[in-house]
Amino acid sequence: MTTVDECLEYARECLRWAAEAKTEYERHAFFKMARAWTSATRLASDDDPARPQAHHRSSAKNSHKASPGAR
Repeated sequence: MTTVDECLEYARECLRWAAEAKTEYERHAFFKMARAWTSATRLASDDDPARPQAHHRSSAKNSHKASPGAR
């Protein structure tokens, strides 16, 4: 299983590769990979019992909606 720290290291590595890319296409691809690894930290942190659980915005946004029968 991949940890948060590993995901962040992979993202940093992708950013280094982006800085060394020879074409705009390569640079964009490495930036997308870095973004994906950074996003993966959310999944890794959910699986890591040593890290405090973050509250996701989507659950906070939906908490104010009334239930269907409350009209």
